[in-house]
Amino acid sequence: MPEAKQKNRRQVVEEARRAALDGDWDGAIAINRELLERDPKDSAAYNRIGRAYLEQRDYSAAYEAYSDALKSDPANLISRRNLQRLEYLRSGKASNDAPPTVFPRTLVFIEAVGKTWVDEL
Repeated sequence: MPEAKQKNRRQVVEEARRAALDGDWDGAIAINRELLERDPKDSAAYNRIGRAYLEQRDYSAAYEAYSDALKSDPANLISRRNLQRLEYLRSGKASNDAPPTVFPRTLVFIEAVGKTWVDEL
C-alpha cells in the first residue's frame, strides 16, 4: 500500500489558519509546531502560535513565541507589536475592568505581513 502523500507547506499553513479561525487553539498550536519542525525559522508560525496562546491567556508562552519570531526575523512587525502589547499588560497599565485579551483594534484580524492593511471608510 503506497504511503500517503505528505502535505505541502501551503496546505499545512491553510490548516493552521483554519484551526485559528475555528477557535481550535490547541489544534492551531500543534499544526504550527509541525511547520516549525519543517522550518525552525518560520516566524509566521511563531506568530500564529503566539496568537493561539494569547487566546488561551497563556501570556508567558505567547511572549516566548513572539520572541522566537523576532529572533528568526528581527524586522517582524507583527511579533514586535504583540510583544509591546504583552509588555503593556505586564506593566499593569491595562485597565483592571477590561478583559485581559482586549488590545487595540489591530488584534481583530489575523495579520499576515504584506496582506493586511487599514483603509479609511
